[in-house]
Amino acid sequence: MLWYNSRMLNHNRIYNQLTLIQSLGKSEDGHRLWECVCECGKKRIDYASKIRTGKVKSCKDCARNNAANKVKTHGMKYSLEYSSWVAMKDRCLNQKSKDYAKYGGKGITIYKEWIDSFEKFYEHIGKKQKGQSIDRIDNTKGYEPGNVRWANNSQQQRNKQNSLWLLWNNKKTHIMDIAKDLGISKGAAHLRWKRGKLHGAKAITENC
Repeated sequence: MLWYNSRMLNHNRIYNQLTLIQSLGKSEDGHRLWECVCECGKKRIDYASKIRTGKVKSCKDCARNNAANKVKTHGMKYSLEYSSWVAMKDRCLNQKSKDYAKYGGKGITIYKEWIDSFEKFYEHIGKKQKGQSIDRIDNTKGYEPGNVRWANNSQQQRNKQNSLWLLWNNKKTHIMDIAKDLGISKGAAHLRWKRGKLHGAKAITENC
């Protein structure tokens, strides 16, 4: 346990937004009291132990304002980006989430600085366009710098671990693009492939 002597506080010493003025002896319950002045000019009397450990950082008015500003900092609480950030944390960190087994349960992590800071997450990934959702570029890695982007459904489908890529016209081609070339649905193309009737398409080996 961290031990400290609250009597070590000295006149004019600064703790966060508070500057110590004078010691006022002890409270009825035995705690040493100090009178302080906040940066805003208002005075506050509180336990020396709370001031020194940072449990009390300012006058009560500034404390309320600081708490309110923390919530309002980015002004994007109802934005598409904020919703995606909340959903990302839910599926990776909340064991009660319906999607936890596919993400957090499989070891998908979130960059530490993004967990408590939407601002840092947004600074990295930028603005989300309509129809996009967050995508991990390398699905074997977590949500981290350099591995996240906003992607549309087509990009997401191509990036799935179970996504089907085939050799088509001597090029690595996604099943969705093959279906588009043939003028059929993705499901129909899948079915033809399974039945061995997707003529011209070949399986891709690791060396292709």
